[in-house]
Amino acid sequence: MKTPSKSKARPPKLSDDDYVYVVRSSVTGGGVYKEYRPDHRKCGLVVTRLKRGETLTPEEMADFPRELIFDPKSRGAPEIMGWSTGPHIVCPQFRDWLEELEPGRHVFHPIHVQSTRPIKGVSDHGTYYLIVRPPVIDAIIPEGTVFWSGRTGRGEIGPDGRFHISASEDEACYIRREPVEGHHFWYLKGGAEFMFSPELLRRYRAHKFRGLDVIKKCILK
Repeated sequence: MKTPSKSKARPPKLSDDDYVYVVRSSVTGGGVYKEYRPDHRKCGLVVTRLKRGETLTPEEMADFPRELIFDPKSRGAPEIMGWSTGPHIVCPQFRDWLEELEPGRHVFHPIHVQSTRPIKGVSDHGTYYLIVRPPVIDAIIPEGTVFWSGRTGRGEIGPDGRFHISASEDEACYIRREPVEGHHFWYLKGGAEFMFSPELLRRYRAHKFRGLDVIKKCILK
C-alpha cells in the first residue's frame, strides 16, 4: 500500500503591511535644479553634514537659507524636492502627514519656495519644509538580504557598519519589524536608504505626489 505523502506547509501570505519601501529622489520630479538664497555655499555645507547623518544644533541650522529658487520641469512643482539620497524638502501636506502619523518625531526647517518661471501663472509656491534629520533606525537583517555585491550575510556589512542594499527589485531585502513599528519615514542605519511605511506610501500614491521613486520593497520579519 502506498504511503500518502506529507504536504508541505505553505508560508503565510504577506499583506501590504508586511512590507516597507526604499525611496529615492526621482530625476523627473525631486531632482530639480535648486538655488538657495542668500548664501548657496552655506546650504552646501549644511546638506553635506545632513547627508553624513550629523545632528545639527538650532544655531547651525540657522545657517541654512530660508529661500529656495527652483527650475521647474514640464509638470510643475514637485511635492518633494531633494538630493539622490536626501535630505528632503517637502510640501506642507506631506509635513502634516508626518506630524499626524508620528507627532513630534521630526524636525522641520521652513523654506520659502519660488520658481524661475510661472507654473500655471504662479511663481510663489509658499512654504516647504526641510526634514532636518529623520530617525535613524538599525533594522537591517543581513541574512537573506542581497547587497550590491550580489551576496548575502553579515560579511557584507563593513567594519564601520555601512552597507549597500542591492537596488534590484527582484533581490530580497529583510527588515526587523520591531524597531520600525510605528515609524513612517526614516533612514536605515548603515545604508543610504530612506524608508516609507505602507501607510505613508498609500497616501503619497493616492494624492499622486511627485519627487520620489520607490526603488524596492523590503519584507518585515
